[in-house]
Amino acid sequence: SEAERMWPEWYFSRVVQKKRVGRKWHVNRAVYDWWHNTLLSAGDEIKVHHRYWCILTLVIYAVKCDIPRDEVLADALALVPKMDSYTDTEDNRFTEDDVHDAMLAYDENYNKWPIKTIEDTTLFRIE
Repeated sequence: SEAERMWPEWYFSRVVQKKRVGRKWHVNRAVYDWWHNTLLSAGDEIKVHHRYWCILTLVIYAVKCDIPRDEVLADALALVPKMDSYTDTEDNRFTEDDVHDAMLAYDENYNKWPIKTIEDTTLFRIE
């Protein structure tokens, strides 16, 4: 492509390696702890088709707050029984596989999710 010829380093970084532009947003650990505690204390605010997004948001906040991978994985796995308790049909259980899938977001590509996206996917309002 023309872009590859004209800007080979940019092309390799952005197109081949799929690296995003901009710096990572760093957020105070209190944000991660707040979201984790929100999930721990939530009642019927958690909806069946939004459980995965709640865990994914925990992972995203972990990235933003520089929480170690092992810690967020342990926190997320500990939430599996709670998330599964919202199951309304046997073919839609919440399992450790869902957590491991959400953990794929533990990289730089998922550190800039805006609050609006988090609200839309989790159904929690953030003020």
